[in-house]
Amino acid sequence: MDLEQRISAFISLGRTIQNAIENNEQNADFAKTLSRAEAKNPWFSPTYTTLALSEIAEFLEEKQFRSWVSKFSFRESKPQRIAVITEGKTPFDSFPDILGVLISGNILAIKPSDSDSILISYLLLELISIEPQFTNYIEIHNGLLTQFDAIITPKTNSSFERYLQKYPHIIRDEQTSIAILHGDESDEDLELLGNDIFTNYGLSKRNVTKIYMPDSFDEKKILDALEPYNYVTMHYKYMNNYEYNKSIYLVAQQTHLDNGFLILKEDVRLKSPLAVVFYEKYSDISQVQKTVENQKENIQYIVSNKDLFYKKCIPFGYTQQIDIEEYNKTIEFITNLTIL
Repeated sequence: MDLEQRISAFISLGRTIQNAIENNEQNADFAKTLSRAEAKNPWFSPTYTTLALSEIAEFLEEKQFRSWVSKFSFRESKPQRIAVITEGKTPFDSFPDILGVLISGNILAIKPSDSDSILISYLLLELISIEPQFTNYIEIHNGLLTQFDAIITPKTNSSFERYLQKYPHIIRDEQTSIAILHGDESDEDLELLGNDIFTNYGLSKRNVTKIYMPDSFDEKKILDALEPYNYVTMHYKYMNNYEYNKSIYLVAQQTHLDNGFLILKEDVRLKSPLAVVFYEKYSDISQVQKTVENQKENIQYIVSNKDLFYKKCIPFGYTQQIDIEEYNKTIEFITNLTIL
């Protein structure tokens, strides 16, 4: 199977996904898949699963996808078996790795987590249906992965990570996203911040879990602006986390703010518990710049309306959109691997 066949198959997959989304009510198999995925993992609501699929379909749009692929040089050599262990915190969060392995002509040995096995199987079976030759390039494993040439995995226990040192590898560190306010944000900016906080119920590394704000900023404005996101109160697992964390802070008499579905708590840490966002006030933005840069290994995105930091900032409300850099990093790892 040559590169053009692989490209065409993924473009067709994007069209298939888009058609399934647009005709959800008439597509019984697609609707059943969404329901089964949610039954298996209640965090995978059909709304957010569909959102993830829409992002994939957008990325696979023909003109954009061909332009992206053209930036890389793939050697048509003996395929290597590349293991991908999925984390499954959010729907299809492993898609950049799946795509990277397959578009480069290598063999995907994938071990889905229990939480996303239904969605991963759905996606890969659709791809095989479009291009049957992918049958020889896709292995779905339920047990221990023992044979591979390289591996991409989420951060795991230290003994397993030591074992992986003898293989080319990517170990995905746990990261989170932050927002940095300057005091001149509009009400619309603060409302859009809700997308960055609540999409996928806050489970993704794309979600904002920490906010820096000026000393003079009234943090209550954030809770007021986020009122349109009170739909999360309808999700029992989210609200269980909210009630649990609220009870912890009340019993410990720790100061916090609360709007009935989100807790704001002053804390120097970056990563907050689910249904909680930490915040920290500052008097000098240069100190925030230093603090953030010192923690850059732990930060996925910075949300801000000013580019004053070590990396380009994401506009309010946009952390959940496609990040080409995620795809590029996987391809660069695999391309370098094939050169060895």
